[in-house]
Amino acid sequence: MDTEIWNKVPENTNVAEASHANINRDGKALSLENAILKAKHYDEHYFAICNIQDKYGISKSGKNHGVLIHEKQAIKGSELKNNLEMQEKQLAIKEQKLELEECKVQLEREKLEIIKLKKEVVCE
Repeated sequence: MDTEIWNKVPENTNVAEASHANINRDGKALSLENAILKAKHYDEHYFAICNIQDKYGISKSGKNHGVLIHEKQAIKGSELKNNLEMQEKQLAIKEQKLELEECKVQLEREKLEIIKLKKEVVCE
């Protein structure tokens, strides 16, 4: 599955579960006419709420803040991943620089050793 689609999919089924609970809140053993009237009232009421929430960008529930927040969180996650990758690259560069410095130190030691050997050969 494409990452972008995966990040846009809701995290849970709370909306469906809440709808089921809300519709049964008004009763189960209603006459057909009362059930239809209550369902109509329920639908009109929640349709108006949804329109207002969409119009003004109000979140639909406490935790699920909609697609925009979900996308924003996905972007933050990718930024954190990019930041971590950047830190790993910087660490790798520092390690390479350290290895280079160690090689330079070893080279200097070898040069000094050569100089000492030359002095010994000349002194003999």
